[in-house]
Order: sequence, then structure tokens, then C-alpha cells
Amino acid sequence: MIESISFLTKSEERRIVKSREGKFSTWVTFGTKTKTQSMTAAQFVKHYRDMDPYITLDNGDKMRVYRGGNPTDFVIETISMIEVHDSKFEKRDKKEKKAIIPEYPDYYDFEDY
Repeated sequence: MIESISFLTKSEERRIVKSREGKFSTWVTFGTKTKTQSMTAAQFVKHYRDMDPYITLDNGDKMRVYRGGNPTDFVIETISMIEVHDSKFEKRDKKEKKAIIPEYPDYYDFEDY
């Protein structure tokens, strides 16, 4: 699975973001407000597509997401790893977030007096 995703910053240094429970946190700006947001691996790579992202797997292998840093030409093997990673954690999230909704009586059946 994916351990971290790195990308180039403006100063040409790599910034590494580690996976926390399958999600990747980053700062997102909405108008004048900035806050952290958790993203799936696919969302994170799409958000930083112009910054030459690459993934690091848990066995230490590094895979470039876009061929030559060109955001229109992605590497199929890497995209497949990202999809597998997201689908694995998506199934886990659905199991954990399964809510029990109590049934309430339906009062719409009563006649108006």
C-alpha cells in the first residue's frame, strides 16, 4: 500500500505527506480561509498534479505518477496502485461509518380533523 506521496514545492524541494489511515492531509484555501483537509490518494494526486507527485510504497519502492512530470500523461501502474489503495480504505470506511437509523412513526397517515 501507499506509505506517502511527495511533490515538488516552489523552492524545488520535495515535500512528503504520510498516509494516515489511508488518507492524506493537506492545506486547502477557500477564499481567504485556509484549513486542513483529508483526501484520498487519487484526490491528493489530482490536487498536486502540476507539482510532479510520486508515491512511496510500504516496501520502499518509489513510483512516479506522471511520466516526465507532465500532468496529462500518467503512468498506468501507479494509477492502478492508487486505485487499489483507495478502494481498500473506502471499504473500511463504509464498514466503520455504517449508521443505524431508528424508525420513527409516520404521522402523515393521520386524517386532518
